[in-house]
Amino acid sequence: MILKKENKQDQIIKELAKKYNIDYRVCKAIVDSPLLYFKSLVVDDFVEHGIRIPYFGAFCQKGGYNNKSMRISRRVKILKENITNVAAMMAATLGFIVPDIEAAEDIIQRAVDDGDYEKINFIWDGWVDYNHE
Repeated sequence: MILKKENKQDQIIKELAKKYNIDYRVCKAIVDSPLLYFKSLVVDDFVEHGIRIPYFGAFCQKGGYNNKSMRISRRVKILKENITNVAAMMAATLGFIVPDIEAAEDIIQRAVDDGDYEKINFIWDGWVDYNHE
């Protein structure tokens, strides 16, 4: 029986997979194909932080978004499409007083009208956390 000697890269990939609690195959795919991993992050609406690929560059612009107002309008659209669940989340986790769905929609619309992007981002971040739990 011939045993294949594990190379240093495989050892590092296993250590990273264990450290970040992800599957070895996923970690290996990220290491072997960083541009495919990069593409999956760029098109994901829930990833907002910048992305850096060593020796290639740092990227922070989201695919399909040209500016802040486009990102906000996209978020507002998604929040309004899911207003029933968003209203429940706003009352349960964010502490808003939301007696009905119309009140939640009114809070979001007032934030848009006032240009209160921090409130919209606050509601959006709560929605993202609520969906990922």
